[in-house]
Amino acid sequence: RLPGVKVSTLGRTRGDREILVVALGDDGPRPKPALLIVGQVKAEFALGGELCLRLAERFAERREEEAPRKLLAGCKLLFVPFPA
Repeated sequence: RLPGVKVSTLGRTRGDREILVVALGDDGPRPKPALLIVGQVKAEFALGGELCLRLAERFAERREEEAPRKLLAGCKLLFVPFPA
């Protein structure tokens, strides 16, 4: 577990698989705008899901560095690597 990183279930697919969302950034006293990054939107685009997941991991690992910290100060990042 990392502070400011939350994994939760967004819903379920038609095949009854969980749709997971990785959220980075805390709302604090007021909600922030969110940027949604969606990975594999079609079965034949499997690499998109892996890239989305890796991008979430990189932001989580580097969230204390200057550029990610500035971005997360103004918005929340939501990653949905495998929506279907």
